[in-house]
Amino acid sequence: MTGLVLGRFERLLQGGPGAFFGFGILTVIGSNLFANVPYVLVIAESIMAMPEPVTMWFALAFASTIAGNLTILGAVANVIVVERARGTCDITFRDFFRFGLPSTVAILTVGMSILWVYHLLGLI
Repeated sequence: MTGLVLGRFERLLQGGPGAFFGFGILTVIGSNLFANVPYVLVIAESIMAMPEPVTMWFALAFASTIAGNLTILGAVANVIVVERARGTCDITFRDFFRFGLPSTVAILTVGMSILWVYHLLGLI
């Protein structure tokens, strides 16, 4: 599966900021489609083949964590909160996503930008 996913994005993953940010976006999407733990276990096999493996490990760690903010199903903690709030405050998938999408995009953009600057400065 990893080969299929990365094969589709081979051009994107040739290095540089496009690869870095593209990998972050791919990680958020993959972490929500397959859950972050299985996604990380599968994609981690390919990190060493990427042009910037150290930087990509940081990107994977950050983006897979942030991915949990996108939807209710993105993190088990989200499901627990929504269930515990039931009766006091009913939070629908749409309600959560309406906040989750812009906040995830903002946090991912800022965080990945900081990681990229750290990479350029040789800090990672």
